[in-house]
Amino acid sequence: MKRTGWTSASSPRKLGLPPDWPSRRVRVLQRDRFICRRCGAAATDVDHIDSPDDHSMGNLQALCHSCHMKKTGRAGGSAPRRPRRKSRPRPRHPGLLPE
Repeated sequence: MKRTGWTSASSPRKLGLPPDWPSRRVRVLQRDRFICRRCGAAATDVDHIDSPDDHSMGNLQALCHSCHMKKTGRAGGSAPRRPRRKSRPRPRHPGLLPE
């Protein structure tokens, strides 16, 4: 399994989940029969359909990991971009001859 650097204690997303999230997650997977609602593969993840802060059963769906990552990537791509910091001009190497 690939590690992302987040831990369950430090992830901002996981900190916002309700205390009964593990049991709620299992109920969603069982309700959807462990089948991804997008592609029909075996579901391993539970996704928030609309609002990431709405943890009601109607806003949760079972997805396979691949579909969940694709959906999450699309959602992240639609977020407003932060302005880029301007980089400093690179100094000339001291060993180069002046122009």
